[in-house]
Amino acid sequence: MLGLTQEALAERLEVAVSTVARWEQGATAPRAWQRGPLADVLGVTLNQLDELLAADRLGLSEALAPVVDEPGDVVRDALGSSAPPSLEADLRPEAPVDQHRDEVPRAEGFVGRAREVREIVEALEHHRAVAVVGRRGAGSSVCAWAAVHCWHDREPARPAFYVDLRPEGRPTPLDAALGRLTHDLGSDSFAALRDRLAGQRALLVLDNVGDPDQVRALVPLPEPGRVLLVGGPELGSGSVHAVPVDEPGPDEATELFEAASVGPDGPTVNRMDPAVRELVDLCGRQPRAITGLARGVARGPLNIEGALETLRLAAAAPPHQPVRFSLAAVAVAREDVAYGALSPGSRRLFRRLGLVPEYLGRDAVLTTEAGEPRRLLEGELTPRPVALEAMATLAGRSIRRVGGQVEELSRGRFLQPVPSVASAEVEEGGRYELRPLLAAYARLHVRHEEPAWRRARIQVRLTRYLARKAERWAERPSTAGREWFACHHQLLAGLVTMATSCTGDRAASLPRPLRRWWFRLARALCLWYADEGRLDEWWTVCEAVQRWERAPAQGWVRNERGVILRRQGHPRAAIAELNKALSRRGRRGEAQVLTNRGLAFLDLGSLDAAIVDFKRAAQRRSPRDRVGIGLTELGLGVAYLRSGAASDARRHLVKAADAFDRADELRGSASARTNLVLAEWETGAHNAAVEAGEMALEKYAALERLTGKDESEGRAAVHHNLALCREGRTSP
Repeated sequence: MLGLTQEALAERLEVAVSTVARWEQGATAPRAWQRGPLADVLGVTLNQLDELLAADRLGLSEALAPVVDEPGDVVRDALGSSAPPSLEADLRPEAPVDQHRDEVPRAEGFVGRAREVREIVEALEHHRAVAVVGRRGAGSSVCAWAAVHCWHDREPARPAFYVDLRPEGRPTPLDAALGRLTHDLGSDSFAALRDRLAGQRALLVLDNVGDPDQVRALVPLPEPGRVLLVGGPELGSGSVHAVPVDEPGPDEATELFEAASVGPDGPTVNRMDPAVRELVDLCGRQPRAITGLARGVARGPLNIEGALETLRLAAAAPPHQPVRFSLAAVAVAREDVAYGALSPGSRRLFRRLGLVPEYLGRDAVLTTEAGEPRRLLEGELTPRPVALEAMATLAGRSIRRVGGQVEELSRGRFLQPVPSVASAEVEEGGRYELRPLLAAYARLHVRHEEPAWRRARIQVRLTRYLARKAERWAERPSTAGREWFACHHQLLAGLVTMATSCTGDRAASLPRPLRRWWFRLARALCLWYADEGRLDEWWTVCEAVQRWERAPAQGWVRNERGVILRRQGHPRAAIAELNKALSRRGRRGEAQVLTNRGLAFLDLGSLDAAIVDFKRAAQRRSPRDRVGIGLTELGLGVAYLRSGAASDARRHLVKAADAFDRADELRGSASARTNLVLAEWETGAHNAAVEAGEMALEKYAALERLTGKDESEGRAAVHHNLALCREGRTSP
């Protein structure tokens, strides 16, 4: 009748081309406001239009197609006598191009992804078999569709055949999926089908390929045929050229959100709004989630501010804190098709990994997958690496079963391995981390599918496992322990700070079963920070513990802060902090606070006050606390040595060295003997002084062999004291 193409009809009606395609296929019918303009274009009444649409599935396409013997005359009638011969040839209906090109879907509202489409088109020009590979739901199919239509514009004489191997989410055998195609082309075998497609210089598009073996018989097509596969990363092997498709970039994601939020009066949001940028990042820049959320905003149940606030809360609140799961969070979690395609065990492991990520602020900096630094957005989650053994603790399964689930998650690009740097880490099965874009998804799924009591129980199990390992490595310093802490300290710090970051009432921040193990984990972590001299991170953990409003924890925090301030060179501030800690500690805790305050008085030169504190601390020490006794005796020895009482200093320093030796504390023993050099020399025991110095050097050497840490400062102090003795100057 009119000879209009889908594009021409869509332009006249001001609708998408994919909408016209669905009308022709009978998938949908024109809406009420579209029926009048469509009837005017076709030159029929509304009743005739209804009869035309209801006649059969292809009724509309037959009405639009030219029905005369000479297609060229129809083209001239539709376009005018000035139509060029090449355009006339392209529009001839007997060419199979348009018939099969319409079988390749068109993505409604497709925006951006120009680089990916260009790479696919260029690959089709140079390779016989091309695979568009990417994580499920990241947009690999729509990029392939757009590339096919773009490639057809360059190669208009080539027909394109489209076969979806996964209708309704279930894999379909290749022979069944190609049954209609083999019947239409007159082929009865894969070999004949390959030759037929190559003879027509055709492009065969196989979408949703689940297994490379599924399409091995058709790959590659003989020249000049082309086959385009769309599926997972495993397709890019052998003779197939792979084109990776990742999530859209931030600008493309916001553009997609704006395009999908079109209402009756146009777009309802502005992509330049910072809230939109943060919202698409919380959605992991997953196209399905972005479009679903944008359509909800356009329809009215959702708004930008409310959706952003609820997603922030669901993703950033501690896992054990009950949070109402809102409509926006449900919409985002429902659109995660990649999660739904996982096995039940892998889904359990992925969502429980949401108990691990640490919530960071806008000032934190991450490294991208390409190795480039980037600044985190407010509310963004940064995942921390987790060892395979810890994953087994989270999932409540054996390491062997969890290993298979980790392999499945890695294939689906949920997890990515972290290079191993520690022997202790190798024993744990290696480490893996969630991809940063998917960290919020893990939180949403664990909130959606696990009740609060179960999340708290899982968190207790993970914290208990890590606290026990941290205490074991902190109490017995070694090279393996230092390496273990170097690998896991960010995870440990994240668990400590995340546990107390609840919104609302802080008294409900920690469930009762979690408190004990959480505090033990914090103390073990601070021991390692103290040994490594990482004062800023040590202070951060103390601030997290301070939010736990219990007296023992507050006294411990004050004491730790006093030590940090003294080591930073602020003895007066340290004394003020330690004075506050005295009233909050028990007998043993008070002894430690007095020892630390005595050391601060030593830094100020207040020897009498320091000796008083050390003596009070010695009276309160438990006989079984050998390390504590050694510290107090060491402080007394140094105080007496500075005051000129060499005999008293020698007596206390010998006690300190013996206490440290009984506790197998190499660093304390070496430090006591370093000061004993001066005390022995002043009392006239010159040989004993040299012997003490040699013993101190041996202790430092043994400590280096044990921990792998450089002890050059300690050795330098020993040599300095020996040099003072030889010069006759023994003041410390």
